[in-house]
Amino acid sequence: MIMLGPEHLIQLGRQKASVGEYEDALGMIRSLDTPDARALKGDWSYQLAKFKVSNCEYQEAHEYFAVARQHHSNPVVRSLAQKRNELINNILHRETKPVDELARQWGTVNVSPAMALPGGTLAPLIEFVGAPAAYRSGYDPEKSDPLSTLIRTLKRESDDATVVAERTRTITRLGQLLSAYAFVHTPVLRDADLIIPVPSDPNRRFERGYSIPLILAGELAVGCAIPLKSDLIETTGETIDLRTIPRWQRAAAIEDAFRGTEKATMLSGLNVIVVDDLLTSGSTLNEIGMELSGLGCNKISALALAHTEWSS
Repeated sequence: MIMLGPEHLIQLGRQKASVGEYEDALGMIRSLDTPDARALKGDWSYQLAKFKVSNCEYQEAHEYFAVARQHHSNPVVRSLAQKRNELINNILHRETKPVDELARQWGTVNVSPAMALPGGTLAPLIEFVGAPAAYRSGYDPEKSDPLSTLIRTLKRESDDATVVAERTRTITRLGQLLSAYAFVHTPVLRDADLIIPVPSDPNRRFERGYSIPLILAGELAVGCAIPLKSDLIETTGETIDLRTIPRWQRAAAIEDAFRGTEKATMLSGLNVIVVDDLLTSGSTLNEIGMELSGLGCNKISALALAHTEWSS
């Protein structure tokens, strides 16, 4: 029987990890207790735990995140692992619905799917962008479909607390639809570290009484057990209502509209999902993508509730 030394085992483990075989990689170094081996256990356990969550294997994910929290060399990742286990605990104790259950619940929802949205719409800056439904603008001859009418209602201002509460509940349900779509139809959950909502204009948020992207992102976070951080990207001033601007002018109109906060240094090396309510030209997501890329994000994906399409 040939006994392999620690360096050889670590080398074999790195080979397995390089092709995403983290369980085999961990098996190679499980018995090792050197500083290098402990650091690798932390890294590989974290990567494997994310994959387990995307498959709804919550108990196993919880155990691997616990290892990552103990051994990972990056304090940010250790903190994320702790937060993800808190989210998993809520699912295991049925305080929130797991995303696979949401997928079954929303499997029969009758919405028009977004058709004009190729997978590489915002590539290469944003690796994947997706939306579960089509939105018909007020100029569209088919603008009166139920979802489009509902979204326009949700975007109106209101100072009636009862109306705001009802709309918030509605957006929460739509956030569950977005979570189900992300789970069934996209690759974004497999390696995501954080969810970031598109910042709302403060005045608009005050007028409505809520932020639609924030509520949608919150439901994605609890359903998919991925931490949400809403304090990393902020607006640089009053954002422009892009609905009043031709598509070809929108990129210039929104230039430098967003910036990273002091806390955004934590983003270096992380994979993020940006969440918005509507995707039209992609100018907003591209602008945020450039900011996130400049802050050192590794992989940027984007999800929107609906994609604006013309019936023609």
